[in-house]
Amino acid sequence: MYEVVNYKISSSILNKWQDVLNLISNTFNISKVIIVQVKKSNIELLLESNLYNKALRLEIQRWLDILNHDKFLDFKKEICFDDFVRENYNNINYLGYPIKFSNGDLFGVLYVVDEEKIKLDSYMKNLFRGFRKLIESDLKTLYEEGKNKFFLDEYKIENKKLVEQLLKSEMKYKTLFSAANSAIAIFEPIRNESGELVDLLYKDMNKANEEIIEISKDYAIGRTMLELFPNTEPEWIAYFKSVINDFKSTSFYSYHSDIGKYIYVDSFPINDKEFVISAVDLTDKVKLKEKLSEVENRYKNIFYGSSSVMMLVSPENGLIKDVNESACEFYGYSKRELLNLKIWDLNIAGEVSVWDNIEKAKTNSKTIFKAQHRIASGEIKDVEVSSGAVMVDGKELLHSVIRDVTERNKNLLKITKLSNAVEQSPAAIVITNTNGEIEYVNPIFCKVTGYDLEELIGENPRILKSGKHSAIVYKDLWQKISSGEKWKGEFYNKRKDSSYFWESASISPVFDDENCIVGYLKVGLDITEKKHIEAKLTQALIKAEENDRLKTAFLANLSHEVRTPLNGLLGFADFIGNVDLTNEERKEYATIIKDCGNQLMSIMDDILDASLLEAKKLQINVDRIYLDPLLYGLKNLHSIEAEKKKLSVKLDYMFNLNFEIHTDKVKLLQVLNNLIRNAIKFTIEGEIIIGCESLKDSFLFYVQDTGIGISPEHQKIIFSRFRQIENHLTRQHGGIGLGLSISKEIVELLGGELWVESDVGRGSKFSFTIPKSISK
Repeated sequence: MYEVVNYKISSSILNKWQDVLNLISNTFNISKVIIVQVKKSNIELLLESNLYNKALRLEIQRWLDILNHDKFLDFKKEICFDDFVRENYNNINYLGYPIKFSNGDLFGVLYVVDEEKIKLDSYMKNLFRGFRKLIESDLKTLYEEGKNKFFLDEYKIENKKLVEQLLKSEMKYKTLFSAANSAIAIFEPIRNESGELVDLLYKDMNKANEEIIEISKDYAIGRTMLELFPNTEPEWIAYFKSVINDFKSTSFYSYHSDIGKYIYVDSFPINDKEFVISAVDLTDKVKLKEKLSEVENRYKNIFYGSSSVMMLVSPENGLIKDVNESACEFYGYSKRELLNLKIWDLNIAGEVSVWDNIEKAKTNSKTIFKAQHRIASGEIKDVEVSSGAVMVDGKELLHSVIRDVTERNKNLLKITKLSNAVEQSPAAIVITNTNGEIEYVNPIFCKVTGYDLEELIGENPRILKSGKHSAIVYKDLWQKISSGEKWKGEFYNKRKDSSYFWESASISPVFDDENCIVGYLKVGLDITEKKHIEAKLTQALIKAEENDRLKTAFLANLSHEVRTPLNGLLGFADFIGNVDLTNEERKEYATIIKDCGNQLMSIMDDILDASLLEAKKLQINVDRIYLDPLLYGLKNLHSIEAEKKKLSVKLDYMFNLNFEIHTDKVKLLQVLNNLIRNAIKFTIEGEIIIGCESLKDSFLFYVQDTGIGISPEHQKIIFSRFRQIENHLTRQHGGIGLGLSISKEIVELLGGELWVESDVGRGSKFSFTIPKSISK
């Protein structure tokens, strides 16, 4: 038996064990993972994870102190077995695994401690058995059995094979990855030529990590962090330098702008090529905290900054717990004086009546009652109290808003004229006398019209006249309201700043107790936005109807275009099977069938390209293109078709034969071929010119013909989908109306611009620019 007390563990091994302890504890929210070393006559705490609560920590320490004394011998005997040594000890759940040297001597114990037994299930037991094997393998590697009695700090070993086995085993995927609530990912560092860490390569991740970054594992693996998140803050990469360079674990909390989340990260190295992070999304907690803080600050601002009289009252003893400045001004007491009073010291009704109101306020979300309060001067004020229960610092208090209604009770006529305006806000409200002079407007009216209250009092509402309504409208209005009727309608009014707005208004007379008209009340709503929306909806409806008509025409046209080559395919397919045909006839029919098939394929290609462009999924593949052979190839290709119509095809360009452009060759040819085919199709006699000119940063391509030309009004629609100049019933030329729209969108996708210049009867010139080089 070896004397264990003399052995010293190297710092590199201790760091590795500590990293695994922290990873397990954080990932599975285990309260504590510890390693104790059994020495000659006592037990010493060697390592512990960094997640625990204070109460549990004290319980662990108390238990270790017991084992250090009277129960040590029984404990040492017990942990010689391979089974875990304790569960449910002193209401704390323990899993204990003895750690032994290769000769069977006891080194110490790996302990897992948690309040919840459910966490220590079979998955967790398998995980810690694997961790114990890792520790025992380190012990075996770091000394020669029967000879060495010391572990030297200078002797460092990574034990790479066993770490990789632990992480790559089935247990990793079933337990550490699959069962983890934390997001776990494995990265490989990417360095620049100077050896500095510049990026991270995704090697593996669990489901929780897919959810936190909102990208699938299959897509992320093999890509770097900056590929997936190009706006990643530089600090994120820098945080991992100590893990890569110093082989130390690290943790941090930061906001990732590309992901849009607040994340807490634990990280530790696996080997010199890989490291692991365990991340937790704290966004909801942070936002909730910010929201609570915002609500709290808003409440305080409302309470202390409000012009309304507010106070907080204890429902237990009636003490005034807090007041705002408006309360001090209203009652004439200082804040200190008010906080030494009870609410019935102000209410002249007495304590019994106030208690009744307190009970009502406690049981209802909002209670309104009338009272009379005595202020510091001795004057009695009529007040209206709105009170309801609120929680402040965990205590229930009554939040009361006190309104001085003394003047209201003294002037009932004025309150009658203003009541509708108060009740119907936030509508714009105006009250006038019988002569039409404005006596009152609410704040919304001022906001809508741009006038201040002082500018409106005494004026006539005609200051809002825009001049867009006839005198008959206003005459009918006054006849109705002066006879006691209500008028409803719409005004197109002018604001103070001369801008206009639409208002839906209701004007009604205000009667006194003797049913005499004492004024007029106008309630108005700003419906400008509603009018705009209605106009947009009308335009949208017109556009939708137009699109529906165009698509119907397109489908009819498509049916016609598809049926023609399809009939050719079917008809000549029947002919070609005739045994009496000569070889020349059979070749001719085969050529016709091939041409029909190519025509159908061209139609399908246009529809597919239109769909890909609509879905923003058309890919760009950048090639190096020499312009001279490209243009000559186009000329030779289309000369055959042009000669059938006795047309000539010419080239017009002057630049170095080795000029090259870096762009998508297939899409560039698609645009040029489409423009050249159109030029040939719509030209009866004359020539087709294919031109190119080198500009500063781009090339200008053009296709010019001597064809039928396009009128100015039709030039506005030819680049729209499904739009053609001719009606599909009277058209003389083929096509489904997608070619030019596809060409325009491809040119824009390549970074250029396509336009047309044309005169009816004199021909057309389609031109477009393409950058000389676009990035891949």
